[in-house]
Amino acid sequence: MTTRRAFIAGLAAVSATACGQRDVARGDIVSAAADADGNHFVLRVDADGSVRYAAPLAERGHDSILSPDRSVVTVVGRRPRRTLHQFRWRDGTLLRTTETPGNRHLYGHALYSADGRWLYTSENNLDDGSGVIVVRDAKTLEVAHEFSSHGIGPHEMRWSDNGRSLIVANGGIATHPDYGRAPLNVDSMAPSLVKIEVKTGALTDKRTPAFSKSSVRHIDVLADGETLVGLQQQAKNVYSEPLVVSADWDTPAPDGELQPLEVPTPDLRALDNYTASVCCDPISGHAVVTSPRGHRVSFWDTRAGRHVASVRLSDVAGVGYDRMAREFVVSSGRGMIYRFDADTFAAKHALKQRIAGYRFDNHLGVINA
Repeated sequence: MTTRRAFIAGLAAVSATACGQRDVARGDIVSAAADADGNHFVLRVDADGSVRYAAPLAERGHDSILSPDRSVVTVVGRRPRRTLHQFRWRDGTLLRTTETPGNRHLYGHALYSADGRWLYTSENNLDDGSGVIVVRDAKTLEVAHEFSSHGIGPHEMRWSDNGRSLIVANGGIATHPDYGRAPLNVDSMAPSLVKIEVKTGALTDKRTPAFSKSSVRHIDVLADGETLVGLQQQAKNVYSEPLVVSADWDTPAPDGELQPLEVPTPDLRALDNYTASVCCDPISGHAVVTSPRGHRVSFWDTRAGRHVASVRLSDVAGVGYDRMAREFVVSSGRGMIYRFDADTFAAKHALKQRIAGYRFDNHLGVINA
């Protein structure tokens, strides 16, 4: 196992030459952000750190998703908001805005179909507290149909089985806009990770965390379909439960439980019971998980099933994958952007940037031309 001292020494050794070793075109990033006065925006930032635009948002955004044809970026309101915005990716022009009905609210995430025709949003049905996946026309945002998320509090989603299946992180927490972001059912939480057949909406597989107060929120999918999951602990004074787990859908789980990745106790406690963003490199199987509360970016080897190391980054926020450069791009609530090599996890200090005047939200996308 890589020791912390060896890992940090490796960072220093590789960082000194990393930029000269890989001459590639790096992608732009897109992220929700805020300024010092509390105004909200969606930002497009060039690879050299220049802000291409800061398009105003009426409220705080959460995730920002680019359409497959790279023409539109959709920004989803942070839970329990109701608003979706679409902007022209090239210059940030607002194209359209829509709100969910009064008996629905968003959970901050959306997902385009591979052909760009449909936009899937995870929502709460306030009439009965059930989770719903709503399928919208991607060009008009009008609702076409919907199906159950087979759980409570659906959050992030990912495609699997070449688009035939949708993997949904059901946080398990009941919420209502009248009570803001407060969890209403901590004692009866039912978190789950589910696989749903998209054509029929049928549940085909389900995995749950071993501890019922571990909320399933953020996920990413590896090339072989394995799903990496970041959890958020809702119980007080409990610091021993796993926060990074996985589901190998090809291997039956007799107990139906998500499998924890190995992590030393001090590194687990350093995450402060909270993960915010999960991102995998499909080639190496390496992954990065951010923890704003713990001020940690943690590095994982999913193939070995273990934690590699952690680095302290103040108010760390989102993480995305730059497929051309093969780098993890990490943002922070202090306006910083960092890049880490996907093979070695080495920090590329020459590419560390500060986007003055802005604080990034918990998610970002990396857009390669």
